[in-house]
Amino acid sequence: MKPVRITAITGTRADYDLLFPVLQLLEESSEYDLMVLATGAHLSHAFGTTVKEVRQDSWSRLIEVPSLLSWDEPLGRITSMSTQLAGLARVIEQDESDMILVLGDREEPLLGAMIGTYFDIPVAHIFGGDSGWATPDDRVRHAVTQLADLHFTATALSRERIIAMGVPPQRVHHSGNPGLDRIRMTAPLAVDELAAVMKVDIEPGSYLMVTFHPLDRQRNNSAGQMKQVLQGALATGLQVLVNSPNSDSGHQGVRSAIEETSAVNSRLVVRSNLPRHIYVNLLRNAACLVGNSSAGILEAPYLQLPAVNAGDRQLEREHVANVFFTDCNAEQITDAIQNGIQEKSTPDYGADWRFHFGDGRAAELIVASITEYMTDNIVAR
Repeated sequence: MKPVRITAITGTRADYDLLFPVLQLLEESSEYDLMVLATGAHLSHAFGTTVKEVRQDSWSRLIEVPSLLSWDEPLGRITSMSTQLAGLARVIEQDESDMILVLGDREEPLLGAMIGTYFDIPVAHIFGGDSGWATPDDRVRHAVTQLADLHFTATALSRERIIAMGVPPQRVHHSGNPGLDRIRMTAPLAVDELAAVMKVDIEPGSYLMVTFHPLDRQRNNSAGQMKQVLQGALATGLQVLVNSPNSDSGHQGVRSAIEETSAVNSRLVVRSNLPRHIYVNLLRNAACLVGNSSAGILEAPYLQLPAVNAGDRQLEREHVANVFFTDCNAEQITDAIQNGIQEKSTPDYGADWRFHFGDGRAAELIVASITEYMTDNIVAR
């Protein structure tokens, strides 16, 4: 039998890091002919042209589909989506794909699932069933679930939610978070090696990692919110390492706040698009993760790292005891950071919840389930 042609879509560095362990197994298997479609922020200079890292992984088939407009408003995002939809559909139709693989809750999985629906191509979706209504992403996640055929969830509760939507239980698998696989496979680095890369003096527990993304409906307040986050982090007296925001509307305000604050405070160190092995090891040695990145919800528990989530993003999402929710208020953020660091120092911290989102071996289950599904269904196609 000829290999199954599977098309995986990635639009950001974040979803690529989570997808990577699954893509790696598919690439290595003689049962699959993998095509990776890189689009969205990957191809944008404003967001670091992260497609360079995708290229470095030397996939047998990699196709780039430009789509993202430099327009920091909702209409710009929607216009970019229309360009992306047409480009992805054209490639997938020409390739005669047997399955489309998507992950998460942004425009790329939504468009991929739409294409699969209209082309009658099965869609496998990772990270469905999560909860929360603070961003468009939360509703997009459930929309993708309704369009997809095969589902992989980070938690048992997410699996229950998808089944409650009417999806047959045999098509919903509790795999855990595949992003943890990559953390497990990332070799530890000595702190002095990290310090050399970052070009700052750091020690374990001596710094905070900060990532803050804008919220579409609060985009006009994004600069002020980011200033509160940075003020709260700096008030701890620790070094503050800041990563860049995503491409959501309001990102320019977040960037301007970072630039203004770093210009007057030497303890604020700004780095964009850190290599994955550096980022993972920085998290391993950080005192706390601050901002509103989903990494605080999904990856930080595995690393037994406290996380402070400022503002409405990630509200109502399933989480464990490592997460502290606050307003975008500097004083609240400072207090939460200090509480998180104090709790981290207690014996058996994380013992009850470290593996809530998986044990770092999700990719094997995902690929095995895809194989079983395609074996049962490819003849019918």
